Amino acid sequence: MGSKARIVLYQEFEYEALTKASLAFDTIQHLNDVLSDYDPNSEAMQLVSKPANRWHNVSNDLADVLSKSAKVWVASGGAFDPTVGPITQLWRAAAKSGEAPEPRAVREARSRVGLNLIEIDQAESAVRLATDGMRLDFGGIGKGYAAQRALETLEGLDAPIAFVDLGGDLAIGDAPPETKGWVISIESGVDNTKDITLTNCGVATSGDLYQFIEIDGIRYSHIVDPRTGLGLTTRIAVTVIADEPWLADALASALSVLGEEDSVHLREAFPDAQVFITTADK
Repeated sequence: MGSKARIVLYQEFEYEALTKASLAFDTIQHLNDVLSDYDPNSEAMQLVSKPANRWHNVSNDLADVLSKSAKVWVASGGAFDPTVGPITQLWRAAAKSGEAPEPRAVREARSRVGLNLIEIDQAESAVRLATDGMRLDFGGIGKGYAAQRALETLEGLDAPIAFVDLGGDLAIGDAPPETKGWVISIESGVDNTKDITLTNCGVATSGDLYQFIEIDGIRYSHIVDPRTGLGLTTRIAVTVIADEPWLADALASALSVLGEEDSVHLREAFPDAQVFITTADK
């Protein structure tokens, strides 16, 4: 998924730790093979290459991620959308060329974006696309989902004291011995670093600290608003703490697009999540 992965876990013997960590990394690799839009052979990329208006069988993992995505898509009014791939492709090209996408190209790409264009039958693990040329981009949920599944793999192997970091999306297990939890440093790039101690939850931070481009004096974030097709131009950093890492990841992505003033409805839909929003002036 274009990110580094790191696992920390506690075991009595080193060989046990190495074996269990290896199996957790296998889980991450498997989900990369399912979700990545960097790999043309991933299941997600193969799905969008198939004919539209037909039901296609998919793995339980892909159906599950799409179903979870749909919950946040509805609650966010489309600010979070894993079908945003046609638009992100334009902005990836812009990052290389240094030129903003043509408005006509953005409008055309937007015609192929919208989770309403996908029917999901999770019970049957089947999906139907409404139009050709769609492209899935799970950059707003995939790392949190994979980190959570890796942590679940470790828990199933009797290694609950563990921590998974997948590109800054964190899945946090039981507290290390003689501690109250894992100390997490949150770096927004806008204000000072914050330290917080946590157990058994997920943490995700979304913002443009590292990934952005400048075109004609305008700073565009790598985060794209699916509703407009444009990269964000307002400096923002969002950190979310939620019971499930996939949800923390998705909410951080959605809230980055919505901003503080427009995020009330989404935060009300997921009241148990803790949200921290920092902007350049607040």
